[in-house]
Amino acid sequence: KRAQLGAHYTGEADIRLVVDPVLMQPLYREWDAIRAEAEPLLQTYLNNPTPKAKQETQDRLLALHNQMMTHLETIRVLDPACGSGNFLYMSLRALKDLEGRVRKFFEPLALTFRDVVTPRQLYGIEKDEFAANLAKVVVWIGYLQWRYEDEGGVLHAYNSRKQPHPRQLP
Repeated sequence: KRAQLGAHYTGEADIRLVVDPVLMQPLYREWDAIRAEAEPLLQTYLNNPTPKAKQETQDRLLALHNQMMTHLETIRVLDPACGSGNFLYMSLRALKDLEGRVRKFFEPLALTFRDVVTPRQLYGIEKDEFAANLAKVVVWIGYLQWRYEDEGGVLHAYNSRKQPHPRQLP
């Protein structure tokens, strides 16, 4: 029946053949360029420069951080035959992993938590209603699971209409 419907399982290795070069490699190149510019600035920032130099360095670091995070925030992924959502799930994980790296790199700046990559950036087309609903659940569970693991078992509040509050949920 699956063959008649054109429904085929796509494994992780096959998904990576698309996700890595098409979605992630351009982002990695951008991140490498931003990180290369930010590393010496971060060292300057951490070595207690004069207040004026520290502020200028911090402003530039913040601009680089925001440049990368804004790009991640504007990414959209479409799977035209999403099935149960494996491609979307793996895309989400890869994007969240990069977001986590960016956040970790800029940690010395003590920036307010900003949840950038969310399931709302992922789109799937599926004619089987059950599979479409399953894909939604898979993506949202994957997102929550990633957040839980990344944040050490504590989730920050999320509101899609405004910046999340820094308080933590139980």
